[in-house]
This record gives sequence, C-alpha cells and structure tokens, in this order.
Amino acid sequence: MSKIKTCAELKAISRDKLLGQYGRLISAMLIVELITTFLDLIATSVTSSLAYGNIIYNVITIIIQLFLGIFASGSAYLYLNFISDRPYKPSDVFQGFKIHTDKAILLQGLYVITSLLCFLPGTVMLYLIRDSYTATTLMITMVLILIGTAIYAIVLLNFFPCIYMIHDFPDLSIKKILKFGMRKMKGNRLKFLYMGFSFLPLLLVGILSFGIGLLWVMPYMNTAKAHLYLEIMEQ
Repeated sequence: MSKIKTCAELKAISRDKLLGQYGRLISAMLIVELITTFLDLIATSVTSSLAYGNIIYNVITIIIQLFLGIFASGSAYLYLNFISDRPYKPSDVFQGFKIHTDKAILLQGLYVITSLLCFLPGTVMLYLIRDSYTATTLMITMVLILIGTAIYAIVLLNFFPCIYMIHDFPDLSIKKILKFGMRKMKGNRLKFLYMGFSFLPLLLVGILSFGIGLLWVMPYMNTAKAHLYLEIMEQ
C-alpha cells in the first residue's frame, strides 16, 4: 500500500494537475451556475405575485435542490475523469442525467431532508421572535442554528465519498453506497474537515474579489476533494 498523503500533498498534486486545465473546469462550473440562477429567477418570478408565494417558492427551491443533485453527480464524474487522466469535457456535468440519475436524486434527497430537519428548529424560532425578541430568545435561536449546522456537517462528513462512489461502484444500491461511504470515512473525517478549513482563506479572497476569484478557487477545491476521495479509497 502506498504512503498515505497529507492534505498539503494532495493540494500540491491538485495544483500541478490544474496547470493549463482551468478553462474546461471553469466552463463546467459556469454551466451549472447559470442553470441554477436561471431556475431560481423563474421560481422567483412565478411565485412573487401568488398568494402564499413564499411557501410555494420554498417548495420549488427544494425541488430545484433535488434537481441539482444530478449536476453534483455529473461534476463528480467530470473530476474523477480529470484526476484519473481520462478524457473529460465541460458537458460531463450533464452525465448525471444519463447514468445513475435515481441514485443522485436519492443521495441529494438525503442531504435536503437532513438540512430541513437540522435547520427547522432555528428557522421556526426566528419566525416566532421576528416581531419581538429578547437577548435570551436570540441566544436560544443562535444555539439551535449552531446545533443544526453541526449535525448537518457531520452528515456531510460521513457521506462525502458517496457522490463519487455512485460512478465507481455502479452495481451497489444507494443504501450500500451510504454504508460503504460511512465505513470508509472512519479515521478520515478530521482529514476531510481540515482540508475544508484550509480553503477558507482562498474562499474569502474569492468572495472579496466579487466572486471572480472563485472561478479558480472552486476547481482547485473540487480537484483536491476528488484526490482526497481516491486517497481514502486506496487505503
């Protein structure tokens, strides 16, 4: 078995891999962002004048989130090809519509349901105190939101490999993929968490540059995450 690589080594490998390759990866990212923005604009315009428009908009947003799981699968397919020296192209982000679509939607559904359950208490509390709040109720709301965020982060940590495993293990059911992913993350959760935190300075710079810097930061981060996935699977 090869030597286990550190996060710094995986990021260095990713930087070398990205030399001269940003164009196609940025194009792929922009395709997904444009489609997401377009869908959100449609949802906003359709529901803005309706009774209970906010509720309908939230329902549509959930449906859009499930739909975006297909693009997440396509992006995983693209980056697996990229780091494995297989042919890849920006249109690979649509691959999720061709293969394992049901698994991508089920996996995304897990994330959406978990997110709703985790943030529901904090959201309800914010709604209840919207007109009048005290320091105590505000603190309780913040605690509920922090707890929800922590639980959701734990779910993401446990199921990080699953979106890639959909393509690497096509014969496995989504239930087996989830169990396999959790098992592979044992002993690797802190490594994944550390890698995520290590990108915070670059993400901040990307945001401060009016989002322009994110065009390079996100492919870098996605490439590093794909390398981390392979590292975990090779152990």
